[in-house]
Amino acid sequence: MWTEPRLPPIFERMIGCSIPVDGEVAIISYEGIHLVNLHRPESVHHDLGIQPDVRQDKLLYKSKTYSILGLQGGTPILKSVQGDHLEILAESGRLLVHTPGLKRPIESSFEDLSGDWCLATFSTDGSWIVLGVPYDLIVFRRDL
Repeated sequence: MWTEPRLPPIFERMIGCSIPVDGEVAIISYEGIHLVNLHRPESVHHDLGIQPDVRQDKLLYKSKTYSILGLQGGTPILKSVQGDHLEILAESGRLLVHTPGLKRPIESSFEDLSGDWCLATFSTDGSWIVLGVPYDLIVFRRDL
């Protein structure tokens, strides 16, 4: 039901990432801003050395507004338009995806090297799941 496309190394330590919109996710790191085309994850645009302007969990960058989640909070989308919902068990490093019609949730494990913060969100259309911790970003794509 979900596949995990591999992302290339993008950042050393993430401050936050956006809720994916139209197959794109914005990442804020201590190095700058990174835009990832989730349909072509090897295609990352890096804008290094820039100080991002995040206000009320919103990043305005290149005429687009991104809803940011991460170190400073934010509001993730925990229920998809398809009816799935996310449960993140940060202390045990597990992400559960509860899907209508399935008795057991789909489970994925992750490693959080810092323990500072952890997030999971659906994209606005429910096609993607983004799981973020300071040193890693994991993406899942809904199988058609």
